[in-house]
Order: sequence, then structure tokens, then C-alpha cells
Amino acid sequence: MRDSSSAAAGDRRTWRFRVARARTIVLWQPDQWRRMTLVAARVPDDAMTVLDVGGRGHQMARLLGPATVTSLNVRPPADVVVSPQDRLPFADGAFDVVLSSDVLEHMPAADRPRHLQELVRVARRRVVLCWPAGSPTKDAAEERLQARLRAELDVRLDFLEEHRQFGLPREADVRSIVEDAAPGARLSWSFQEGIAHGDALLLDAMRARHRKDVRALLRFVRGAYLHRPRYRATSSPDSSRAVLVIDL
Repeated sequence: MRDSSSAAAGDRRTWRFRVARARTIVLWQPDQWRRMTLVAARVPDDAMTVLDVGGRGHQMARLLGPATVTSLNVRPPADVVVSPQDRLPFADGAFDVVLSSDVLEHMPAADRPRHLQELVRVARRRVVLCWPAGSPTKDAAEERLQARLRAELDVRLDFLEEHRQFGLPREADVRSIVEDAAPGARLSWSFQEGIAHGDALLLDAMRARHRKDVRALLRFVRGAYLHRPRYRATSSPDSSRAVLVIDL
């Protein structure tokens, strides 16, 4: 049972989360909102210090008040800016919870074990990871998407190029790295389904932006705001995103 101070903190977080949701759901990109809330929802109510690795400025802080959220990235805006090769500049167990959203896929596979070891090192209670779930189906879908963007709009998206360069992390690889970094930790997995839906949304968003295509914009709005993603506890060929909670 939580004590009164923890309950009060949880009530304040719930209220602030609802206010943040009302203010940001129409201002943030729908995919950004979905990714960040997926991670934020896995932060315990009584966590008071959170490190947001890969975060930009105080975006996550809007969702996690009254916790103190420190953002860390390789470039501004962030509270702490580090080189990708640097050890995290924090003591062991410095934060109740450490978050890493959409970071793993933007670094070489050889660097991922060290990254995850650092996240575990500076976390006291929990680490939450979120990344595009690599699989042959997902990889092929991204190749098709990138080809259509080039053919239709002459557009190249840097993040898709980095996915191809570094390779999307596989569930089995991340599991193995985490088990080495945090032996005995409890792992809880969740997988968002719908590769084709997500790719269609991105393609329509780019059509609306670069062609001023009203029909594409309407499809994007309908698909982004009215569609409810499906989640599974185990991966499938249609898994587009993985979320892993590591309880230390």
C-alpha cells in the first residue's frame, strides 16, 4: 500500500498528465505523442527522479510531474549533452527510473551493450526501453517505404537511413544484452502491432507536407487520431515497436 505522500504524488501526476495531454495531443506529432506516452505510462507514480536518455528539452517532464526529469542527448536541446562514446556523467543508481526511447536503432549494434549497461548502472529501480522492433518483415517494409518516398516525393528521411545503416534491434539481441547487463532483473515486454498502418500514416504525412495533398492529410488525421493501436505481450511478424521494462 502506498503512503499518503506517494498517493498525493500519484494524484498530482495524473492531473498534470491530463493537462499535458490536453495541451500537447494537438501540438505534438501523433507518433511522437504515442511513443512518449507509451514510455511515460511505465514510470511508477512514486518515482521522483527520471533520466530521459535521447530526450529533447523538457518534453517528457510535461508528462511526469512532479518527478524531476533530466534529459540527456548527443545534441541540444537537452539538460545534459554528451558524446555518443561518453560514459553517462552520473553516479551509480542516481535515478529512480531511466528511459531510453528511439535510441538503440540510431547507434551501431556493437555500441548497444555498453549503452544498456550504462542505463542499468545509473538506474536504481527501473529502466524503460522503446524502439522500432527489428524483423525481416519490418526491415522489408521500411525498404519499400523509403523507395516510395524517393519515387513519389524525392524525399529521403534521415532516421530511415540510420535504421538501414545500423540495423533495427532484434528482440533476441536486446534480451541477451539486458540479461548480461542486469542478471536477475524482471523483464516485461509489450509489442505494438501494425507495420502497414504506420507506414501508410508516414507516407500520407509526407504527401500532405510536400504536395499539399488534402486527401492525404485527411487520411493521416483519421488514421492518427481515430485508430487505436493493438498491443501484444509477445512479438509477431506484424510487430512495429517494442517496449521493454527492466525492473532491477
